[in-house]
Amino acid sequence: MKFILSFFVFCSFFLFFPLSSATVKADTLTTYAYARVENSSTYFYSFPQNNVSDNALFLLPESYFVLLLSNYNDSFYKAQYRDLVGYVLKDEVFPVDETPENPFLEDFTFWVFSSDGRNVYSTPTSSNSTVTTTAELHEEIDYYGTISGEEMVSGRGTTWYYCKVNDMFGYLYEGLCDTSSTILENTEVVTHITNPFEDDESYLYNLVEMTSGLKILVLFLLIVPALFLIYLLFKPFKMEEEMKKIKQHSKAQTIKQIQDYYDDAL
Repeated sequence: MKFILSFFVFCSFFLFFPLSSATVKADTLTTYAYARVENSSTYFYSFPQNNVSDNALFLLPESYFVLLLSNYNDSFYKAQYRDLVGYVLKDEVFPVDETPENPFLEDFTFWVFSSDGRNVYSTPTSSNSTVTTTAELHEEIDYYGTISGEEMVSGRGTTWYYCKVNDMFGYLYEGLCDTSSTILENTEVVTHITNPFEDDESYLYNLVEMTSGLKILVLFLLIVPALFLIYLLFKPFKMEEEMKKIKQHSKAQTIKQIQDYYDDAL
């Protein structure tokens, strides 16, 4: 019984007090590997769902890498790119055996040339989008990747930069920005591998990231068997107590009947 209760408490702790996915570090896992981005159409997703319009954050820079954190499911790896944790499709990245010297594109910056600065938006559009912060004129901005969005200025395209400004993430329209350099190809020589994880502990991380509804369902499925087992464990003791009560009651009745018989005889 103690084992059952301990298991229930352990599962409940992970279900209702999960670690934030943004704080999971690679060195807390037993195994990890880098994977190379080998085409220009590989998205970095905020959730493990292949829905570009609602879920893709940006296109990863081709020839660079992501750090694979876990084998999330059949379609996705949980991955880290720079200081972001998200997801990549398995068939769009190629795990490698080595640890790259420069896995991420970190030396590319840009700035806005609007005199009053530019708003940074939560989505690649200026309409129906939240302003997360403001980029000042000629302020160097940290670049992560690009994505297609609204054509904010006619004739200047639909490309937006995913970036970090004032420690806030968001999008700036490329048509109102400028750069001083081009993105250089990462030419590090690496070896492809097929199985980057020695053991698969993804079940724990998937459990941590369940929605509230799924957590309640899983907790219910844990509680019912546990209560049933506890009932089975206590049932023999309960029946024994009932039998003792029945015997004591029968004995008392018998004694009373004998006493009544002698009282009548006298």
